[in-house]
Amino acid sequence: MLVTAVQASCGVPAASAALLRQQGVPLVGLVQWGGPWEAEWRRREGLPWLGWLTADDQPAVADLEDQAAALATALQLRWRG
Repeated sequence: MLVTAVQASCGVPAASAALLRQQGVPLVGLVQWGGPWEAEWRRREGLPWLGWLTADDQPAVADLEDQAAALATALQLRWRG
C-alpha cells in the first residue's frame, strides 16, 4: 500500500492496515511516498513498512533505481516470510 508522507504521520497507515486485516485482505507491506524517512519511528509503529520512495519533482534516475531495488528486495523477503 502506498501512502504519502503526510498520511504516514497522521495514522492512515495504522488505520488502513487494521481495516485490511479485519476484512481479510492481505497486505504485504506499506511504502511511504515522499517526505523524510523516519526508520526508527517506523519500526516502533509495528506496521509492515517496506521502505520509501522520494517524491522530488525530478529525482536522479540512479536514486530511483536504488530505491526501487531496495523495495523489491524488501518485498521479496516479506513475501517469503
